[in-house]
Amino acid sequence: MVVERTRLLQNQNDDQEKPTKLHYLALFAVSVAKLGESVEFMLPAVITQPVSCQLGLTPTQEHVVALIQYGSAAVFSLVTVPFLQHISRRPLILFSLYLAVFSAIVCAVVPDFVSLLLSRILVGITISCGMNPLSVYMAEYSPSKSFYVLSTVVGSLGWTAGGGWCGVLGYLFLEKIGWRWFVLLTSIPLFVPSIIAFQFFLPETLNSSSLRKGSSQEKLESVKTSTKAMAMRIIKVTLLNATRGFAYNGCILLLPAILKADNIKNSRGSPCDAIYGAQFLMIALIFGVCHILGQTCGYLAHKLSIPTAIFFIVNSIVITSSFVVMQIYEKTMIVLMLALCIGQTLISACVVELNVLAYDASFFTRTVLPISSGIRLAVEYLNGILANAVSELLVYSVALKVFTAVSVGMVLSSALFFKKEKKETTVSNEL
Repeated sequence: MVVERTRLLQNQNDDQEKPTKLHYLALFAVSVAKLGESVEFMLPAVITQPVSCQLGLTPTQEHVVALIQYGSAAVFSLVTVPFLQHISRRPLILFSLYLAVFSAIVCAVVPDFVSLLLSRILVGITISCGMNPLSVYMAEYSPSKSFYVLSTVVGSLGWTAGGGWCGVLGYLFLEKIGWRWFVLLTSIPLFVPSIIAFQFFLPETLNSSSLRKGSSQEKLESVKTSTKAMAMRIIKVTLLNATRGFAYNGCILLLPAILKADNIKNSRGSPCDAIYGAQFLMIALIFGVCHILGQTCGYLAHKLSIPTAIFFIVNSIVITSSFVVMQIYEKTMIVLMLALCIGQTLISACVVELNVLAYDASFFTRTVLPISSGIRLAVEYLNGILANAVSELLVYSVALKVFTAVSVGMVLSSALFFKKEKKETTVSNEL
């Protein structure tokens, strides 16, 4: 049934390229799945303190737990690439969703540091096994370029909403129900709609290897791009994403570091007596609004056909300027907050165009698209490790200088996009 439904959609898309109800269902399922995986990924930011107090973790162990999931996610983002090149997308997505439910249960019952560490490694594997297939699926299944651009915005907002979801529920329920029940109730319900959609309703993508092997009569027309052009785009996107992601994590980590220290300083007891729910809620909501504004700006810039290089360079210059302002007024909270918000908004605006470039199913071949997606995600998670290390190991003023220096690299890497890419359309039989 899946094969027949997919071929019918292909015929419809050839004629009008208008999204159907299944396309909107796919958009909803992918976005909610990313929201659920974001919640699992961001849970340590909310539950680290109560978990540390209950399990007796040292500050070093807290840092290891926070970073280990980034490492496992980065590694397995690349491990999923060969599977996506030879296996259909839906089975991998369903596997990641069921694994996400299992990992949430494991995280909720850990008795000690070692098991907690293993559970966070499992979460990293879960995220990487889900994000790569989900991104590739949406890129291939979108009926038109405009619908795909919209899907990148909605999907990215789904991931960003995870922080707000954790912040709001953490503020309301964490102290009342405890962190173990909190882990279960905040993440598992989000995976249920996506599991139902992919299990019973959504078809495989037309670029699936299994479908192509089964279509012995079909001649597929596709855009073929030279290997050199695809490699150059991956390199350019990787360089810009490396600097952008580092600056992005810098914006997120610098403010919480200040508020956390001030929170502990003003608490009359031990760090376990400090209240973090309101603090995380404020941070999540502020940066959530900035991300929404940034994504909206990025989407409008794409709709207005603003040249990619110009868009990236202007944003990069303003982002670098915001870090410079933060250095000058690092003790003035209002100016610091304003500069952080401007930087975060423009960094988020770049995400739309980066996703369009990295997940372009009309530019990359079926086997190269997972490579581009895997590298894009792996660099994102490695940025998390490096940014966390800088913010934790260096004093605030030095860490800010490091983030400023890296943001200058955004301007340089943006200049690479001035060279236009060429692609040729050919007709091929891929059976």
